[in-house]
Amino acid sequence: MVESNRLKGGYRALDMGFPHEAMVDMTGGVTEVLNISNQLRNLPNLLQHLLAKGSLINCANSKGLLEQKNELGIMYRHAYSLTAIEKVKTTYGTVDLVRILNPWGNTEWMGPWSDMKGPEWNRVSVEEQKRLGRVRREDGEFWMSVSDFQQQFEMMEVCHLTNSLSEPGSNVLPWSCVMHHGNWVPSISAGGSPQSSLFCQNPQFHFVLSEVDRNPGHSQNTCSFVLALMQKYQRRKGIHLAIGMHIYPAPPHSTYLSPEQLRASHSVLHSRSYSACREIVLRGSLPPGRYIIIPSTVIPNQQGAFLLRVLTEQGNTAIPAQRPVPEDVVSLTEV
Repeated sequence: MVESNRLKGGYRALDMGFPHEAMVDMTGGVTEVLNISNQLRNLPNLLQHLLAKGSLINCANSKGLLEQKNELGIMYRHAYSLTAIEKVKTTYGTVDLVRILNPWGNTEWMGPWSDMKGPEWNRVSVEEQKRLGRVRREDGEFWMSVSDFQQQFEMMEVCHLTNSLSEPGSNVLPWSCVMHHGNWVPSISAGGSPQSSLFCQNPQFHFVLSEVDRNPGHSQNTCSFVLALMQKYQRRKGIHLAIGMHIYPAPPHSTYLSPEQLRASHSVLHSRSYSACREIVLRGSLPPGRYIIIPSTVIPNQQGAFLLRVLTEQGNTAIPAQRPVPEDVVSLTEV
């Protein structure tokens, strides 16, 4: 919270905003906003992975008027929390259920698997209900099927927590986090190709992925990561740069890309588009190897300060790229 206060220029600058930004300010974590309809194919595995990392998950339905509820009790434009996902044994097989919390402490889901009237619970043993902690009262917390969750909610705000926020003895496995403060500084020579501008203006980070995912739901031999690029002092100065990130393969025997190498390279992953948001997040997975991260502004030779946070499994890392410094090139080691 202290670090967030410094970045914003004071507590007054934290007033108002969005729920996902509030989670960053209150926890120091990294948040991303996900469209649930884009996660339909493997949503249970994704939710299990996020919760195993200790992520905080908000969800909402924005199809109606503010805090009016639909016929099944779900309130529009209202922040709910997703706190668990479980495979529940029934007399006709297993069902994926999610546990949802309404922070108001009342106004619950009235559809299938509802606390008070859900006949589906009659097919679940008493022992299984005790394992889930199911209670028959309107306390704001309820279970619903993953399929109903997908129909009732449109988006999720996920706050990824880091190892600095984990509690001793906890069974969650949060991300390992490396933070780098940097600056975009206009270069002396502003000509050249877009790739040349990308090199001259922007710092580079050497990104090493060696530890593959420990998520049993992933069959591929890849390394997951989350990159968060935040422009500093945005609100205080009233400057909103359009920012983005690109990831390139690192050249052999080097930790940086020269202008010539950059012109001949193709990014293996990049942010969907440049955005003037306070922070952009890029989540992905790549095969083990060495890569280069380049944070940039959409307009070359703009000036600004940023914070880059790199979240990976334990054992992976990202460090400032070490390279010779021509007079018209900003060195990452100097920012």
